Amino acid sequence: MAFLARLRQRLPLGRTRNNNDGDGDGDGDAGGNAQQQPSGSAAEEPPVCRICLCGDETAPLISPCKCRGTNAKVHLACLNTWRRASANARSLRECLTCGHVYDTRKSQLALMLDSQWAVPVATGVAIGAAAHVVAIIAAIVCGSIGNAATRIYHAMYLYPPWRNWTWAWAVRLAAALDTAVVATVLLGVIGFAHAIYIKYQQHPQHFLRYSAVPLVMLANSHGGAAVRVFSAIGLWVGYHSAFKCTRSLASYALMRWGETILEVHD
Repeated sequence: MAFLARLRQRLPLGRTRNNNDGDGDGDGDAGGNAQQQPSGSAAEEPPVCRICLCGDETAPLISPCKCRGTNAKVHLACLNTWRRASANARSLRECLTCGHVYDTRKSQLALMLDSQWAVPVATGVAIGAAAHVVAIIAAIVCGSIGNAATRIYHAMYLYPPWRNWTWAWAVRLAAALDTAVVATVLLGVIGFAHAIYIKYQQHPQHFLRYSAVPLVMLANSHGGAAVRVFSAIGLWVGYHSAFKCTRSLASYALMRWGETILEVHD
């Protein structure tokens, strides 16, 4: 009995000693692996682009900001695509993660595109070119620009005073005014029709139920006045659409040919 009592006292101590020895060996191995693993993985893994996660086999990797770790490197093309697609305007000039303002080298084209008047002027030129094209098509369809203007004046119940001018120098001015009216009205109608088509594509049932019938009734009851309103709305919508398109093209041209983001050197 005394022997069994001594054996019971020794067994827990032996097991505890073995477990402690085993845990100590395990902890030592884990600690050694934990210390060796990061250094080995860091030495083996090459840098990749933080956007597309590809290496430098397709394009060189640069460090445009002060981000470190996996965000340190990026392809210039991937960065420019991200800058254009970002809804935050700050993304165009700085990194939103570290706040570093990009160092850029700008060309003469970039200096022109950075002007506050570049996009509005380009939008006006594009609208003017579209107006000339519309006026030419209307003149071909109606036989002359005067016939096209006459039809528009009758449809909108307009009676411009320059139609009664008889001076020799005023005839050309009257023709120019007719051309401007034809181009403006047709552009407005086209812009309004495009806006209506977009609304129909977004919500077909809602448009047919709540918008189509009131528009038809308005055009039927007010005639020329409704056409004027539709044309004005179409011009407004068309200008904003052209402005957004021009701004997007200017941003693409600026990133593609106008400026180059330089690499940050510590």
